[in-house]
Amino acid sequence: ERSQLQAILGGMGDAVLVLDASGEPVLTNASYDRLLGTPRAPLAPEDEQGQPLPPEMGFAERARRGETYSMQFTLTSEDGSRRWFEARGQPVRIETGERGSVVTVRDVTDRSLRRLQEQFVAMASHELRTPLAALTGFLQLLLRQRAGEDPEGRRKRQTELALAQARRLNVLVDDLLDVARLESGRMRLATERIDLRALVADAVEVVQPVAQDQAVRLD
Repeated sequence: ERSQLQAILGGMGDAVLVLDASGEPVLTNASYDRLLGTPRAPLAPEDEQGQPLPPEMGFAERARRGETYSMQFTLTSEDGSRRWFEARGQPVRIETGERGSVVTVRDVTDRSLRRLQEQFVAMASHELRTPLAALTGFLQLLLRQRAGEDPEGRRKRQTELALAQARRLNVLVDDLLDVARLESGRMRLATERIDLRALVADAVEVVQPVAQDQAVRLD
């Protein structure tokens, strides 16, 4: 039975730790040793900010209390990088017939980093909207004020181009949110035909002033 248990644990991708009623490690599998080191080595779990978790949240203390639990924690690697883990523990009877605890641990770093990325994109998009709204409002006001002061219409056209670029930035901010929706599978695309000639003409008009300053010829 022990050989069968070792074979099962050895084939598991998740790290497994078995503790006795006093919180002492009884058994681990290869994934645990590879992921977290030997059970005798001190494990110092931290929260997302890198602060040590209180001792009562440790595996040993919870084994002594016979708890069923699920928790997340982080560990700082030797190179200073941070990894995220998810642990689940529950009471179990060990070989001696005593009450113990079995803990499974999974590395969820990639999933946590994606979640942080989504949070950053949402926050950045929200923060960008405020200055863009102000910029768009001021340009619209400037456009109305310049209407009667610019007989040749040059300044009016420059202001219109600046306003168009501010609106384009708003579209890019929306695109950031769309990326997060695409990654989470919540995005639905509606494709339609567009006039490439009008699109190219708009692009040329936008870069024309910069091209003239840099002696670039546009064909």
